[in-house]
Amino acid sequence: MICIIVGWVIAFQEPPKLSLSALYSLGSFFLALYAYYLGDLIFLILNTLATFVSLLNFMRRYVRQR
Repeated sequence: MICIIVGWVIAFQEPPKLSLSALYSLGSFFLALYAYYLGDLIFLILNTLATFVSLLNFMRRYVRQR
């Protein structure tokens, strides 16, 4: 999970497609919910960060396409 977040930060110059960012956002959000259900704080924090990064990329791509 840390490697995924580092990869997103490195590739922050060009946001991915809207569909890919939406899938990342949903997947990370549901994994964060699952981590909360399990009580796994580290997994919850990492997936919450991944959700925010993918939502940010989604918004950046959306603004560029407008």
